[in-house]
Amino acid sequence: MTSDVERQLQLEHESVELGAKKYRDNVVKRALTDLPPGLRLLKMAIEPFVTTFQAWMDEKRPGNGVIYKKFFAQFRPEIIAFLTAKRIVNFLGTTGHGISYQTIAITIADMLINHLEYLAFKRDAPGYVYTIEKANKWASESHRRATVLRAKTKLLGKIQYKTAHKVQIGTRCIETFIESSGLVEKILIRHPVTKKDNYQLCATQVLQEWLAKAHSDCELLEPVHFPMIITPTDWTSPVGGGFLTNKQTLQYGLMKTRNNHELLRLDKGDMSRVYAAINTIQHTQWRINRRVYEAMSQVWNVGGRAGLPDKELPELPRKTWEKTVKPTKQELLAWKKVATSIHEKHARERSKRIAIEIKLYLAKKMLSEPRLYFVWTLDWRGRMYPVQQFVNPQTDDSGRALLEFSEGKPLGPDGAFWLAIHGANTFGYDKASFEERVAWVIENEPAILGSAEDPMSLISWWEQADDPFQFLAFCMEWEGYRKEGDGFVSHLPVSLDGSCNGLQNFSAMLRDEVGGKATNLVPSPVPSDIYQEVADVLNQKVTRDRGSEPLAEPWLGKITRKTTKRGVMTTPYGVTRYGLRKQLQFEVEKIDKHFLEGLTEPGLYYRYLSNHLYDAIGEVVVAARTAMGWLQEVALIAAQADRVIRWTTPIGFTPCQDYRKQKLIRVDTLYGGVRIQYGIWQDTVKINKRKMSSGIAPNFVHSLDASHLMLTVNLCQENGIQNFSCVHDSYGTLAADAGKLAYYLREAFITQYSGDVLETFRDEVSSQLPYKLRKQIPPLPTKGGLDLQQIRESRYFFA
Repeated sequence: MTSDVERQLQLEHESVELGAKKYRDNVVKRALTDLPPGLRLLKMAIEPFVTTFQAWMDEKRPGNGVIYKKFFAQFRPEIIAFLTAKRIVNFLGTTGHGISYQTIAITIADMLINHLEYLAFKRDAPGYVYTIEKANKWASESHRRATVLRAKTKLLGKIQYKTAHKVQIGTRCIETFIESSGLVEKILIRHPVTKKDNYQLCATQVLQEWLAKAHSDCELLEPVHFPMIITPTDWTSPVGGGFLTNKQTLQYGLMKTRNNHELLRLDKGDMSRVYAAINTIQHTQWRINRRVYEAMSQVWNVGGRAGLPDKELPELPRKTWEKTVKPTKQELLAWKKVATSIHEKHARERSKRIAIEIKLYLAKKMLSEPRLYFVWTLDWRGRMYPVQQFVNPQTDDSGRALLEFSEGKPLGPDGAFWLAIHGANTFGYDKASFEERVAWVIENEPAILGSAEDPMSLISWWEQADDPFQFLAFCMEWEGYRKEGDGFVSHLPVSLDGSCNGLQNFSAMLRDEVGGKATNLVPSPVPSDIYQEVADVLNQKVTRDRGSEPLAEPWLGKITRKTTKRGVMTTPYGVTRYGLRKQLQFEVEKIDKHFLEGLTEPGLYYRYLSNHLYDAIGEVVVAARTAMGWLQEVALIAAQADRVIRWTTPIGFTPCQDYRKQKLIRVDTLYGGVRIQYGIWQDTVKINKRKMSSGIAPNFVHSLDASHLMLTVNLCQENGIQNFSCVHDSYGTLAADAGKLAYYLREAFITQYSGDVLETFRDEVSSQLPYKLRKQIPPLPTKGGLDLQQIRESRYFFA
């Protein structure tokens, strides 16, 4: 009989094989430059090409291709290098033998000519180019290519070059590539029948061996990981935890980073509490929720319901005219309009269809397993992420709903209360008091129980939920409670979410009474709603402008919490005025895409409101803005010394913010008739001051919410809670333990901010700077009078 350990090793081997197969399929289907080895070849080839080509262009000796230098002078050398390298590298990926030297020379010349035509098209008809590209955003590459080429030829004609000239142009590019890269060679081949000599371009033996190894390495990089069926290996150092085979392969480190020195540096501090937290979460036992899996399979077979995409692609509209009769212009345009919308829907939903098929495949494969586990790692700020994709505790609604805790607990005296709150939350009724949420569940109980008994019969009701399948999972759990009472053994993860968690952290560290009240750090009979508070301030500003500012008129009576939510949420993460404007436009058009239709320059209306929104947020979260500005100033001072920034979080994790300047080779061209914008980045050793400044506030607050999570997990584990589901600022456990979790969340938060995290940050950064720069660090932001002990009495701190 096969042991669980042997079965787990088989699963890990199978996951690697599936990943390798997926990669091999991509090698067949995709161009080499769309794959990691091809991208590396491009990066390796372009800079030497530019140097060699520019040297040839600068030569003054007579007869040295003067006529063709005039042609090449129309391009930036990087464009010539990119197009030449892309064509040759892709040829290397599609054939194992040589290709006619003349054929590839003509192809490269055609690409360069296409680029000139595109530039002319863009210069002479910029509006037309924009319209075509926007209209064909979701079309296939072949359709986009045909559309652009047809429009260009119709408008501007075609640049004509003789074949002999094309050969000369392409030959110069190939010769430069051979000389500068050493990747390919020109070989003289004699045809066995005609006995004619012909040159071919071939990959060198060294390159062939390099490509074979690079592809082999890539096959191992993206395994399709299954949940584990035994407890993952504990993390006791920055390497070797998680999967059983990870000790040998070292594929995953504890922290995701490109710098192995930073990974190994983690062990220089006291990481014991970090290891304890991540190992506790890895020990959580899961299983597939069979009833949700069966319901989701039914919905998928129908397609297009409860947030799932259509399973069967809609057919193109039938042509209403006879084959022998030419359609009228109106008939053809009407047919094309419908056909285009269907093509666009196909493209948009392709990845969604693939994702749901993988989720159902994984769920079916693991359906009979009594216990499942997930491997967790950290990003460089300390935030936790599961390695397994598609079905895990942090994925989307359908992926999370397929999971439940393997070890359940009877609901007990208050489990049903927390279960009901979770149900109301997943439906979207989450702004009311706890009692009102429970009352909402009781009021809708007939539909809840009916949905549990026969999900398809009431799908039109439960699919309206914010998280349809998680709500359906609640319905099924509530049915069990109604049948068995408080003794019902519940397995469902019940989640508690923070109130704009980034601002909660800033309000706590600055003892900000205003921000603390807005984010539920102080007791209140009903939950505070910071998004509505900002909306109220914004409405007041717009109302004051009534009559004096025409741009205010369309917004009167139209501003809601949905208008402001995204902007408020992203404020602690450094959103700019421009970012606010784009967010605002997205949210408004999502609610009513015709809202500003017919008005001239609608962008002015969004700019007007976004400026007021920026000020309204500042009035509600004054202290947070102050802290963000202080952090940015400190980061700029550190950047002057060309230093990275390290700090220690309350749990003992040490993030390192290290943004370097990168040299970018930009390419904006027409490749095969399709516009491509391509950037090849090359790292430098210089610190990127702008990114160091703009990134510090979001990174600092993310490191603190990660610390709060770990402190909470450790505190819960020490007090008997064993099941955890976490999504950064959303904490979940069994309904029977949800009340305890709510208590320990508060205790961990109070503990974290009882010290002065900004002062600790300042002292650590200061110790890394030269003496002269230390004196430039500005004074710490002034603190308010918020009493953190009040958090213990705030019911809606996490709710």
